[in-house]
Amino acid sequence: MFVRKTNLYQDSILGNASNVVSGELNTIRSDISEYFGLKQENERLAEENTFYLSKVKYPNVYPKDTTLPSESDSVEFTYSVAKVIDNNVTQSVNYIMINKGSNDSIEKGQGVITGLGVVGIITNTSQDYALARSVVSTKSRISVKHKKSGAFGNLTWDGNSPWRLSIDNVSKTNIVAVGDTFVTAGYSNFFPPNIPAAIVSEVKQDPSTSFLYIDVKLSIDIDKLDYVYIVKNKDKPQIDSLRNTLPIISE
Repeated sequence: MFVRKTNLYQDSILGNASNVVSGELNTIRSDISEYFGLKQENERLAEENTFYLSKVKYPNVYPKDTTLPSESDSVEFTYSVAKVIDNNVTQSVNYIMINKGSNDSIEKGQGVITGLGVVGIITNTSQDYALARSVVSTKSRISVKHKKSGAFGNLTWDGNSPWRLSIDNVSKTNIVAVGDTFVTAGYSNFFPPNIPAAIVSEVKQDPSTSFLYIDVKLSIDIDKLDYVYIVKNKDKPQIDSLRNTLPIISE
């Protein structure tokens, strides 16, 4: 009887010890997994921060044969980070909600990007939140340029697959190939120049027009956004004010 009780006691001790060890192993596994997950996230953020720090100022660049001065004041952009709390890609006009608003100097008309590409444009704000119209929207039209040739066009979406967009107004005189990159043109106040926008997936010749038919996919996974950057152009109010003085010409 003594031996049996002793065995039961030992079994209990061993069982408890086993549970403790198992729990500690699970904790270690979780800590290791979290460590590597944080490491990857930190590496991604470090890469993006490096990307943006290198692009805080965009000097105006003139062709070498121009009579304009070779140097000029630069356009300055600043960035603030926000977390995406809602994101839709199933509507004809899609919106992304972020956890920053007017209290954080977020305003209508500011561009939204990641380190890998264009996301959208702020359209509505509250004190603590903001909505950005996604690039995957039938109302979205973003000025872009072919990275290799410098040819300009517009990035648009037809409302079908969110993984398939198009570039229009690129002349057939330009050589565009599958795998080429289009970047922001820098003409708008929303985005700095040379931010990745889309990658060419198909190029067709349309005999009825003088333009190429270009299918593209976004340079980002628009449905997997976590954190984004909001772009602020310090000169935008002056530029908008000047543009508003232009006369309206009716045809």
